[in-house]
Amino acid sequence: MRALWPHLLPAAAVIAFMVLWPDPVGAVIVAVFAGYGLALLWQARLGPNGLVASRLDGVVRSHRAMEVTGLALLMSAATDILISLDFALGGGAHSGMVVALGNVVALLVLGMAASVASAGLADVEADDPNTRPDSPASATNDDLTTAARVERLMQEQEIYRDLDLNLERIARKLRRPPRDVSSAINRAHAMSVSQYVNTYRVKRACQLLKGTADPVTKVMFDAGFGTKSNFNREFQRVTGMTPSAYRRVGDAALAAADLRDAAPVS
Repeated sequence: MRALWPHLLPAAAVIAFMVLWPDPVGAVIVAVFAGYGLALLWQARLGPNGLVASRLDGVVRSHRAMEVTGLALLMSAATDILISLDFALGGGAHSGMVVALGNVVALLVLGMAASVASAGLADVEADDPNTRPDSPASATNDDLTTAARVERLMQEQEIYRDLDLNLERIARKLRRPPRDVSSAINRAHAMSVSQYVNTYRVKRACQLLKGTADPVTKVMFDAGFGTKSNFNREFQRVTGMTPSAYRRVGDAALAAADLRDAAPVS
């Protein structure tokens, strides 16, 4: 709650201007939109790894949504500025065209947002340079030490089963900066943090699918996945098959080989 209260200040400022000095209200609202748009894009420059408080199974989509929202706010501010200039210089003769163009751009932005929402997370990560892992050869001794500490958390405390696990929580347990933890995983294991955690989740799901008769949905939650789409996508990434198909397959050696190939490098 303490992190949210500063966001009440812009609304309070607009209300104060409306009561005490109405003339600049429009300019203040435009400034608020532009300020938030620039702030979101500035934060987005750090990539998905900058969203340390986002759940690992949705961090890439959150980053894309931040970029789209920032652009939409800047577009709205620019449209308001153009309309104001048109009224000031031309009596509003072109305001209709400006609004129409603004609506067209808004539809394009909404289309982009819908595409991001429906796109597969694996496809997004594959195209995103911010989630592209480094080579294991570039890992320093400090990276390897940090990665080993993360692995102990995964194996001994099974923190990957936490549905709300994020990079910030992992970093807090290690008392290391989130970006250092992320870089260590990227360099030591040649995969992103979300891929690393999800690999452990898939290994757990495989054990439950083979060793229990629990429904796939229960297995999904027990393994730490929060959504079925992400569970199916990550399961196929690691094993090459769907959870249901994996349960039907009787050749455990083949499945074990798939997991070995995808497991984090020690």
